Amino acid sequence: MSCPVHLDGRSLEGGGQLLRIALGISALTSIPVHITDIRGNRAGGGGLKGQHLAVVKWLAKACGVDASNTMKKSKTLTFKPDAELIDASLFTNYTLPDGAECLHTKINMESPGSIGLAFQAVLPYVLFSSHTTCPGLPVRLSIYGGTNVSFSLSYDYIVQVLLPTLSRIDIPPITTTLEKRGWSTGGAQIGSVMFIIQPLTLGASLPAFQLVGRGEPKSIHATAILPKSSHAEMGSKLTDAVTRRFGLDASHFTLQLEDSYHSKRVYLVLVATTSTDCKLGRDWLYDRKVTSLSVAIAELVARVTSDLVVELAGNGCVGEYMRDQLVIFKALARGRSKIDVGRDEAAKEGRKSVRRPNLHPRTAEWVVERLLGTRSDGGGGGEGVGFVVGEPFGERKKVGQDDENGGALEEKMGKLHV
Repeated sequence: MSCPVHLDGRSLEGGGQLLRIALGISALTSIPVHITDIRGNRAGGGGLKGQHLAVVKWLAKACGVDASNTMKKSKTLTFKPDAELIDASLFTNYTLPDGAECLHTKINMESPGSIGLAFQAVLPYVLFSSHTTCPGLPVRLSIYGGTNVSFSLSYDYIVQVLLPTLSRIDIPPITTTLEKRGWSTGGAQIGSVMFIIQPLTLGASLPAFQLVGRGEPKSIHATAILPKSSHAEMGSKLTDAVTRRFGLDASHFTLQLEDSYHSKRVYLVLVATTSTDCKLGRDWLYDRKVTSLSVAIAELVARVTSDLVVELAGNGCVGEYMRDQLVIFKALARGRSKIDVGRDEAAKEGRKSVRRPNLHPRTAEWVVERLLGTRSDGGGGGEGVGFVVGEPFGERKKVGQDDENGGALEEKMGKLHV
């Protein structure tokens, strides 16, 4: 096995995303990694929190890493996958209510840590690993944690934006069941979500994808979660704001209201659907002191509608917080992918320039470049490695080096593609 790739956990975003993407790639490809100063840019000293540790241990069992000495607040981690040490008990046979057979596995964070971020970390392994694809069965993944957590993917964003976007790039169908809401505000409450994921078949790869030509917004859907006593007020204020700010009549706006059963749990997401079926969403889990629900509603409506106005003005096919979710799939795909990420207004020249990525996609691109050798062109495009399910990817570079013309690698890839 080659020496681990060293990643400084303080790089760029310097938080949990670097850890999640690095370990997800390592588990899938068997490329060893050594991460130092984990979450080094975070307050409180960084290191692993309970929610990160749960994901680390799941991925460690999946790919045969000894994580017995890893614990909360750990700042250094060496991840060396070993197929002979894979925990076969991680996936168990399960029968769904409709009688279909599947594999079942779970991640329990034992806190309202983000279910969305845990899902982001393990999804590539579930989709592309031969250990899940060989049986040809769907995977039932249950995650226990927070469905609505500040600064992370909410359950509602996953269902309404992430999964529809993944389906557009030929990721097999993923369905969800919300079993219980979990909150990081208004007092800790652990929730749970069940995902049914259909992995790729053995020998398959993800084709390169094109997300271009956004089209015009044709409808907006809102999901608001707040105490039932304030539903009418939210509906009135939100309908007025949406029709006024987006120029849509009421027939193109739909609103789903859900009771949060707690005066301090207030959440709103707005999702725009365009004429080419792009989904762009912005949300906010209200994280200020709730002294008045009327004030909270007014601030939620003002902020989320303003954020979506800015998002749509960029004319991209994906939103600011969707961009980093696609980096790993672009890197694993076969061929050159292109994502229209939108445009920013140049302050001085008065012209449009490619929207600059925030720290999250930049961090994701940095990690995949270090581990897989892929590079983004800075504007949403990039060549993927053509990862093949069942391929011993960790040996690929060696195979290519053994043949000066690359013939051995090309022949090997040709046999695995379907």
